[in-house]
Amino acid sequence: NKDLHDNVRPGFVLQAERDQRFGRWKRIGLSLGCFLFVVLGLAQSMYFFRSELAAHLPQFKPQLLSICKSLACQIKLPAQKSMLEITGSELLIISEELGINTLSIQIQNKSSTVQAWPHLELTLKDRRGKDLLQKAFTPAQYVDNKDMLLKGMPANSETSQKIFFQLNGLKASDYATDIFYP
Repeated sequence: NKDLHDNVRPGFVLQAERDQRFGRWKRIGLSLGCFLFVVLGLAQSMYFFRSELAAHLPQFKPQLLSICKSLACQIKLPAQKSMLEITGSELLIISEELGINTLSIQIQNKSSTVQAWPHLELTLKDRRGKDLLQKAFTPAQYVDNKDMLLKGMPANSETSQKIFFQLNGLKASDYATDIFYP
Protein backbone atom coordinates (compact mmCIF):
# COMPACT_ATOMS: atom_id res chain seq x y z
CA ASN A 1 0.00 0.00 0.00
CA LYS A 2 2.90 2.39 0.83
CA ASP A 3 4.54 1.67 -2.55
CA LEU A 4 1.29 2.44 -4.28
CA HIS A 5 0.95 5.63 -2.26
CA ASP A 6 4.58 6.64 -3.15
CA ASN A 7 3.90 6.12 -6.84
CA VAL A 8 0.90 8.43 -6.68
CA ARG A 9 2.80 11.30 -5.05
CA PRO A 10 4.91 13.48 -7.32
CA GLY A 11 8.72 13.11 -7.27
CA PHE A 12 9.31 16.64 -5.93
CA VAL A 13 7.18 15.83 -2.85
CA LEU A 14 9.19 12.68 -2.19
CA GLN A 15 12.42 14.68 -2.65
CA ALA A 16 11.19 17.35 -0.22
CA GLU A 17 10.40 14.72 2.38
CA ARG A 18 13.86 13.16 2.00
CA ASP A 19 15.49 16.61 2.19
CA GLN A 20 13.49 17.35 5.31
CA ARG A 21 14.77 14.16 6.97
CA PHE A 22 18.42 14.57 5.95
CA GLY A 23 18.53 18.34 5.44
CA ARG A 24 19.24 19.18 9.05
CA TRP A 25 22.28 16.88 9.15
CA LYS A 26 23.50 18.21 5.81
CA ARG A 27 23.32 21.78 7.13
CA ILE A 28 25.17 20.81 10.30
CA GLY A 29 27.83 18.94 8.29
CA LEU A 30 28.28 21.77 5.79
CA SER A 31 28.42 24.37 8.57
CA LEU A 32 31.08 22.39 10.42
CA GLY A 33 33.00 21.87 7.18
CA CYS A 34 32.92 25.59 6.35
CA PHE A 35 33.98 26.49 9.89
CA LEU A 36 36.87 24.02 9.69
CA PHE A 37 38.01 25.45 6.33
CA VAL A 38 37.93 29.01 7.71
CA VAL A 39 39.96 28.00 10.79
CA LEU A 40 42.48 26.09 8.66
CA GLY A 41 42.72 29.02 6.21
CA LEU A 42 43.41 31.45 9.06
CA ALA A 43 46.01 29.11 10.55
CA GLN A 44 47.72 28.74 7.17
CA SER A 45 47.70 32.52 6.64
CA MET A 46 49.20 33.05 10.09
CA TYR A 47 51.93 30.52 9.29
CA PHE A 48 52.88 32.02 5.92
CA PHE A 49 52.61 35.66 7.07
CA ARG A 50 54.10 35.13 10.53
CA SER A 51 56.95 37.61 10.02
CA GLU A 52 54.62 40.34 8.77
CA LEU A 53 52.18 39.69 11.63
CA ALA A 54 55.01 39.93 14.17
CA ALA A 55 56.17 43.22 12.63
CA HIS A 56 52.70 44.80 12.45
CA LEU A 57 51.43 43.40 15.77
CA PRO A 58 54.49 43.25 18.05
CA GLN A 59 52.29 42.58 21.11
CA PHE A 60 51.58 39.09 19.67
CA LYS A 61 55.20 38.31 18.79
CA PRO A 62 55.84 36.21 21.95
CA GLN A 63 52.85 33.98 21.16
CA LEU A 64 53.92 33.68 17.53
CA LEU A 65 57.45 32.76 18.63
CA SER A 66 56.18 30.02 20.93
CA ILE A 67 53.93 28.61 18.17
CA CYS A 68 56.81 28.81 15.71
CA LYS A 69 59.12 27.03 18.13
CA SER A 70 56.77 24.04 18.23
CA LEU A 71 56.46 24.08 14.41
CA ALA A 72 60.25 24.47 13.90
CA CYS A 73 59.87 27.68 11.91
CA GLN A 74 61.42 31.14 12.23
CA ILE A 75 60.09 34.66 12.45
CA LYS A 76 62.33 36.99 10.50
CA LEU A 77 62.23 40.73 10.17
CA PRO A 78 60.45 42.03 7.07
CA ALA A 79 62.81 42.63 4.15
CA GLN A 80 61.06 45.00 1.76
CA LYS A 81 63.64 46.72 -0.43
CA SER A 82 61.00 49.09 -1.78
CA MET A 83 60.61 50.55 1.73
CA LEU A 84 64.30 51.46 2.01
CA GLU A 85 66.16 54.24 0.25
CA ILE A 86 69.75 55.46 0.20
CA THR A 87 69.45 59.18 0.90
CA GLY A 88 73.16 59.98 0.75
CA SER A 89 76.61 58.46 0.51
CA GLU A 90 80.24 59.55 0.52
CA LEU A 91 83.34 57.58 -0.40
CA LEU A 92 86.64 58.79 1.08
CA ILE A 93 90.23 57.59 0.85
CA ILE A 94 91.67 57.49 4.38
CA SER A 95 95.14 56.21 3.50
CA GLU A 96 96.25 55.86 -0.10
CA GLU A 97 99.42 53.94 0.84
CA LEU A 98 97.48 51.34 2.84
CA GLY A 99 94.44 51.41 0.53
CA ILE A 100 92.07 52.17 3.40
CA ASN A 101 88.76 53.72 2.40
CA THR A 102 85.54 54.61 4.13
CA LEU A 103 82.00 54.66 2.82
CA SER A 104 79.50 56.76 4.75
CA ILE A 105 75.92 55.98 3.84
CA GLN A 106 72.49 57.14 4.98
CA ILE A 107 69.60 54.70 4.69
CA GLN A 108 65.97 55.68 5.23
CA ASN A 109 63.26 53.21 6.28
CA LYS A 110 59.98 54.59 4.89
CA SER A 111 57.97 51.66 6.26
CA SER A 112 55.70 51.78 9.29
CA THR A 113 57.36 48.55 10.47
CA VAL A 114 60.86 47.51 11.42
CA GLN A 115 62.89 46.24 8.45
CA ALA A 116 65.81 43.84 8.28
CA TRP A 117 69.11 45.54 7.60
CA PRO A 118 69.90 45.27 3.89
CA HIS A 119 73.16 44.28 2.28
CA LEU A 120 75.05 47.17 0.71
CA GLU A 121 76.66 47.14 -2.70
CA LEU A 122 79.45 49.48 -3.73
CA THR A 123 80.37 49.70 -7.41
CA LEU A 124 83.57 51.54 -8.35
CA LYS A 125 83.68 53.01 -11.85
CA ASP A 126 86.33 54.43 -14.16
CA ARG A 127 86.14 57.79 -16.02
CA ARG A 128 83.98 56.30 -18.78
CA GLY A 129 81.49 54.85 -16.27
CA LYS A 130 82.67 51.28 -16.74
CA ASP A 131 82.47 49.08 -13.63
CA LEU A 132 85.87 48.34 -12.12
CA LEU A 133 84.82 46.55 -8.96
CA GLN A 134 81.67 45.52 -7.13
CA LYS A 135 81.88 44.94 -3.42
CA ALA A 136 79.04 43.76 -1.16
CA PHE A 137 78.81 44.35 2.57
CA THR A 138 76.65 42.34 4.95
CA PRO A 139 74.76 44.11 7.74
CA ALA A 140 77.20 42.61 10.26
CA GLN A 141 80.02 44.47 8.46
CA TYR A 142 78.48 47.91 8.81
CA VAL A 143 76.11 47.87 11.81
CA ASP A 144 78.34 48.27 14.87
CA ASN A 145 75.71 47.71 17.56
CA LYS A 146 74.90 43.98 17.58
CA ASP A 147 71.67 44.58 19.52
CA MET A 148 70.59 47.04 16.81
CA LEU A 149 71.52 44.43 14.19
CA LEU A 150 69.12 41.90 15.74
CA LYS A 151 66.28 44.37 16.28
CA GLY A 152 66.41 45.66 12.70
CA MET A 153 66.10 49.12 11.25
CA PRO A 154 63.42 51.07 13.18
CA ALA A 155 60.23 52.09 11.42
CA ASN A 156 60.10 55.55 9.82
CA SER A 157 63.74 56.25 10.58
CA GLU A 158 66.99 57.24 8.94
CA THR A 159 70.39 55.94 9.96
CA SER A 160 73.96 56.79 9.07
CA GLN A 161 76.50 54.01 8.85
CA LYS A 162 80.22 54.00 8.12
CA ILE A 163 82.15 51.14 6.55
CA PHE A 164 85.95 50.86 6.49
CA PHE A 165 87.48 48.64 3.82
CA GLN A 166 90.65 48.12 1.80
CA LEU A 167 91.28 48.51 -1.91
CA ASN A 168 94.77 47.68 -3.05
CA GLY A 169 95.92 50.00 -5.82
CA LEU A 170 92.55 50.41 -7.55
CA LYS A 171 91.88 53.94 -8.86
CA ALA A 172 88.24 54.83 -9.42
CA SER A 173 86.72 58.05 -10.71
CA ASP A 174 83.15 57.45 -9.58
CA TYR A 175 81.08 55.08 -7.53
CA ALA A 176 77.50 53.92 -7.07
CA THR A 177 75.77 52.43 -4.05
CA ASP A 178 72.76 50.17 -3.82
CA ILE A 179 70.95 48.05 -1.24
CA PHE A 180 69.65 44.51 -1.67
CA TYR A 181 68.40 41.46 0.17
CA PRO A 182 69.95 38.13 -0.84
